[in-house]
Amino acid sequence: MNDTVRRATKPLRANRKRRNLLSKTIDKCLEVSGRRRTPSGKRVKIDFSKIGVGLKAVGAKAVTPLVTKPSKNIVRPLDIPQPKPIAQPAQAIVQLPRVVVPPITDPLLMQHQLSHQTKVNRFPKIFDSALELQPNPGRILSFGCSTGEECFTLADKYPNSEILGVDLDKKSIVQAKKNNKFQDRVGFVDNLDEEAGKFDIIFCLMVLFSIYKPVPFEVFSEAIEKLSSHLNYRGLLVMYTGQHDLKATESGDKYSVIRQWTRQHNRDKRSYFNGYFRKIKH
Repeated sequence: MNDTVRRATKPLRANRKRRNLLSKTIDKCLEVSGRRRTPSGKRVKIDFSKIGVGLKAVGAKAVTPLVTKPSKNIVRPLDIPQPKPIAQPAQAIVQLPRVVVPPITDPLLMQHQLSHQTKVNRFPKIFDSALELQPNPGRILSFGCSTGEECFTLADKYPNSEILGVDLDKKSIVQAKKNNKFQDRVGFVDNLDEEAGKFDIIFCLMVLFSIYKPVPFEVFSEAIEKLSSHLNYRGLLVMYTGQHDLKATESGDKYSVIRQWTRQHNRDKRSYFNGYFRKIKH
């Protein structure tokens, strides 16, 4: 075939290739769908009972199962070019000013017992024992009185005594004054100064201790010295749940022990000091 004839018959040959390719494609599709053409052009059913061995035509030769190969022209998702991320402008780091925390000067924040848990006649055995040891006190101090329930209990047990409650929490003092039914002999203050005077009994019940931040010995010793300056000679100091031993402080030699014991708190299982102490030195 010369070049002239080849060029003239190229469209015809191209069409014949397309027809042959189309015919083969149709045959493969028929095989997949369960049918096959016979040499005469008719279609017969395919028996799929023997998978793995191959497809076997009824009354015909076995047909090789169709195995298709992935086309190279198929575009997969990973092959799609992804747009490049747009570069974000760098954000400037803002330097915040350093916050300077001022030292704590508020007495409420400096105290070591912030709990205001209290109720009327909370420690009946202690109050009854103090009444036997000091039956006729002129003045009584409730150190850490909270909202005043302890003072009201003492007012009932000591009907002839003057009672003063002191607490560093001003809100508790305001509430205690509102609930005060003994205006003539029960008072409340938020600071224990020299004007408070001296007392015959001082109750310090569950005040000089802390579970989460134990009271340092120096602070405990200073508090005992402060209370001693307001206790009369032969007066009674009642301590319950103290962080340290009163007798180990600088003012410890001023007291004689009437009774002293330790107890374990039900929350931290630490031992705390308790006792009745008589002041024997000025």
